[in-house]
Amino acid sequence: MATTLNEEISIQETEALNTPNNVEIKKKTGFRYLLGIITVEPVAFIVLFASILSSMSTQTLALEKACRVSLRLEDAICDSLRAQNQSNNFTDYERIVQEHYSAQLTWRSALQSVLPLPMLLFAGGWSDKTGRRKAIILVPIIGETLQCISNILNVVFFYEIPLKALIFFDTFFSGITGSTTIMFLALFNYICDITTSENRTQRLGLVNLCTFAGMPLGLALSGIMLRHLGYYAIYGTALFLHFINVLYVTFRIKDPLRTKEQIMTYDNKGCCHFLKEFFDPRTLRDSFKVLFKKTEDNRRLYLLVILMTACLLYGPVYGEVSVLYLSLRYRFNWDEMQFTLFQTYNFVVNMIGTIFAVVVLSKYLKWHDALLGITSTISKIASSFVYCFAPNAQILYIGKLNSIVGQLEVMMPLIYVTMFTQLYTATMDVLPGAIFLLGAGLTLPSIFVFIWLYWRHRKDVQKEKIKIANEIPLT
Repeated sequence: MATTLNEEISIQETEALNTPNNVEIKKKTGFRYLLGIITVEPVAFIVLFASILSSMSTQTLALEKACRVSLRLEDAICDSLRAQNQSNNFTDYERIVQEHYSAQLTWRSALQSVLPLPMLLFAGGWSDKTGRRKAIILVPIIGETLQCISNILNVVFFYEIPLKALIFFDTFFSGITGSTTIMFLALFNYICDITTSENRTQRLGLVNLCTFAGMPLGLALSGIMLRHLGYYAIYGTALFLHFINVLYVTFRIKDPLRTKEQIMTYDNKGCCHFLKEFFDPRTLRDSFKVLFKKTEDNRRLYLLVILMTACLLYGPVYGEVSVLYLSLRYRFNWDEMQFTLFQTYNFVVNMIGTIFAVVVLSKYLKWHDALLGITSTISKIASSFVYCFAPNAQILYIGKLNSIVGQLEVMMPLIYVTMFTQLYTATMDVLPGAIFLLGAGLTLPSIFVFIWLYWRHRKDVQKEKIKIANEIPLT
């Protein structure tokens, strides 16, 4: 991206400058080669691993605060709920604690949606304009670091700090700095800037690999560490990893080559100039111009329909995830260790299904993307019914095998988390799994959208065949 703006340095020279020790790297092989080209890959792994490691503990900590601090229940009751001791009949207390905690999730979801907006709306445009990638990577990691410090303070001053403060600051520091969403966008932009057209795909794949490696590892260890080592070990480890990440980005990562114009225009201009350039309304205007720009064969309609479908598909996922731990605790007396092991299994099965869909169905059987969408949506709806009516925990592991939905980040917590938490608290005593029926119902329209996309695809193919036939000269 930066190379296209540089009028004084050729593309070849820019690519050489953006790839340190370019000549030497080509001579290296194997492990030494990987060490030579690695830049932001460890950042992706560490930040996701640390975030996943601590997120499960925060839910458990919040439930404990609801029990001991907000509701002031007896220690014997809270200890039993914490251990999920099935020998004591404390289901009513579990329901009371969950209802109190679920009531806080509504305003938390609003914060999660609103706080990252300034970074999400303006950071990308500012980064493109100034050529600065490193700052956009670093700021969210600092937010994650402050979040860990806040959680440690909530453990130290457990009875002094209320539940609302825990939830607010756990959301605030991550949200105001853009969360990991903006950081991963910056990571991919950085890789695109420092690579050539020949090695870009390989490097992007390496970043994705490091990202996905951090998730199951964090899920698998979080429950075990919390059970045997406690909150201090979880948050202390996460804080240490985020601190290492801050040092690594600060001293190891360098901004891609910037033009003289960028340096003279945007560097050392003061705080007011920075705020003016960062919150430039033209950034929003350009974004919406791309979205609503008229295109050939009405491709704009395709884009809008796909965006709507993404909301229909992944909005319910955010809603379900927000209360999934609460639901499984209430129905099957799961503790954090059982839940994190299940989530690890869930992630691995999703990855296997995604690989199967991409490699077998798409590459070899040549299925159109719309057919893959129909298949994955039907499997998602089927698994929702399994989640809702599962008579025991073992059935959940079988039902999840139906799902081949890939991982995608879509910011839809505001509407769906509120909807799902309200339904969950209203149906806890009647049908605790009703949230999964809601998820299936909200996902159902996606099938018709994919059918329409496939019908349009077939229609476009026929038009192309007719066009080619008309262009062939008669002999």
